[in-house]
Amino acid sequence: MDTTEKWKALAPLLASLEAIGDDGVVALVKVDGLRAVDRFTVVLSGGTLVESPFRMDGDNLQSLLEAALSFYAKYKPPRTS
Repeated sequence: MDTTEKWKALAPLLASLEAIGDDGVVALVKVDGLRAVDRFTVVLSGGTLVESPFRMDGDNLQSLLEAALSFYAKYKPPRTS
């Protein structure tokens, strides 16, 4: 799978990050080309995560995004109609 295909496959996960931004959470995805390992960093903070921010480094961005979204699901505020 080439780089473009990899990023396209991540689109649903990245869209979920945008959606949690509507809850007041800051989401950061960092690609660090200076690192030989743990090139990606995902951070979630603010909103309902003020007391418990999320940060994880790794080489598999899909796994990091999935872990971040799973973590956030525990703190997600209830939706009101």
